Amino acid sequence: MTKHKFLGLLLTAVFLAFSVFGCSALKEDPGLSVDADGTLRVHYIDVGQGDCTLLQTPDNKNILIDTGNPENYDTINIYLKAQKVEKLDVMLITHPHSDHMGSAEKILKNYAVESVYLPKVAHNTMLFENFMKTLSEKGLKANAAYAGVSIPAGDAVSIDLFSPIEGKSYTELNDYSPIARVAYGETSFLFTGDGENEDEQDAIAQAGLKLKSDVLKVGHHGSDTSTGELFLSLVNPQYAVISVGRDNTYGHPSENTLNKLRGKTIFQTDREGNVVAISDGQGISFITQNSGKMENPASADESPAISADPMVYIGNTKTKKFHLPSCSGLPKADNQTTFKSRDDAVGQGYTPCGICKP
Repeated sequence: MTKHKFLGLLLTAVFLAFSVFGCSALKEDPGLSVDADGTLRVHYIDVGQGDCTLLQTPDNKNILIDTGNPENYDTINIYLKAQKVEKLDVMLITHPHSDHMGSAEKILKNYAVESVYLPKVAHNTMLFENFMKTLSEKGLKANAAYAGVSIPAGDAVSIDLFSPIEGKSYTELNDYSPIARVAYGETSFLFTGDGENEDEQDAIAQAGLKLKSDVLKVGHHGSDTSTGELFLSLVNPQYAVISVGRDNTYGHPSENTLNKLRGKTIFQTDREGNVVAISDGQGISFITQNSGKMENPASADESPAISADPMVYIGNTKTKKFHLPSCSGLPKADNQTTFKSRDDAVGQGYTPCGICKP
């Protein structure tokens, strides 16, 4: 495997990360950008318990994989604007659960979208029905996403789907998730949606050793119903990204999945916030919201313990919201109270600020 190195442009990118990821991201124009020449940028956007990933290719294609929950639209919109995204060349919806397609309709209404891909399965919800209606109103068709399909992504990047099987009926909606491999030069990224065992087995049958990828977006938020041992051994990633909500009620990611990933470098959005991978076609580097540039990221075996509450929290005694100290929406001093931990704030009836998401 090519040794993964860090790119010189990361110094610029780190400044972007703090502009985009912090509370200052609410500005209409952060005024900073990353030089896109020769790089594929993969933005794993922190949408809590959901999935949303933006791919920006070397030839300036913008590809969105999933759209988080309905309440995540503002977060996604701000992030896209900060990356100067005006048009989406491709929107891929992995399956019609609300934590993956929740903001898709609003994105269709507010952005120029060239093409849409999703699996051939319906879901009896207003969210899905409204999305399909808006798709039709925009004059767009739903391109079927199944094994054997290649999604156009410009000249330098390829996107190949290894599942689901065309025409096959799956018991679980999650198993309709396309397992998609994104390749640029000698680097590769695998996306799995919420694919579980049956979906993974179909991808194994279709692709086998072609599943090998440098970065794995771990299936189903790290649930123990995904990331089977054979599947993981074939992918054999150096890095794993888990998109997951803090203190979620599902117990994601499961200890079983984390144990399987021992020895890999793991990024979790509940811990790192937004995660950006930058590939020059030879190596991959990472920037995270809460840690900045990751020059020598530790593997799961050697990761230092991370305190769940590294700072005090500021409460607003009027609104009963609590904030990070760096939040742009802090209350006036007369209305402030402090908490030593997040649990302390929640235990006293305070809810997290929607801007800084403490």
